[in-house]
Amino acid sequence: MSDDTIRLATVGRIVRRRGRLLAVLAVLGALVGYGASLVFPPRYTTSASVLLPGAWEERGLLTQAEIASSSVVVDRAADTLDWDGVDGVELRERVSAKVSDGNIIEISGTADTPERAQRLADQVVEQYVGFAARVVGDTTDPEAAARPEELRQLVQRTGRRITELADAADPGRTVESVQTRTELAKLRTALA
Repeated sequence: MSDDTIRLATVGRIVRRRGRLLAVLAVLGALVGYGASLVFPPRYTTSASVLLPGAWEERGLLTQAEIASSSVVVDRAADTLDWDGVDGVELRERVSAKVSDGNIIEISGTADTPERAQRLADQVVEQYVGFAARVVGDTTDPEAAARPEELRQLVQRTGRRITELADAADPGRTVESVQTRTELAKLRTALA
């Protein structure tokens, strides 16, 4: 018990002798912390993921990650967000994209609040998906633009013809007619 008293008494003497120095150091530490928080404001980072359909090689996935954080995509996100004093150049420093497990690209956004960070990541994902869809579907051939409508009409005509053939088949009297109707139904389903 006397050892504890001596230690506490020693600590008390040190605090009394160096009290002013300790107080100055505590105030100085608080000021340095406050100044650092002004110079380096808190940043929040959040991410959103994009699952790419189909099979991708590693090289293709890395290319898609580069596209996701490219100036074209980030500039479009900056235009859509329309944050005061924040342009595409500044946002490019706050956005990153990396390949995650499988065919997943993880796009991260950093901002001063969690909500803005989430909006940034979501907007970059939206702009990336839109940009990628436009690149894949982009064509200058006017005939190619009409092809989806032609294909839709052809599918409708084919579906009607399959129904006519199924109705014309013998209605279940023979094994062959049942097989024919079944195959036509499968064909109609596959076509749809």
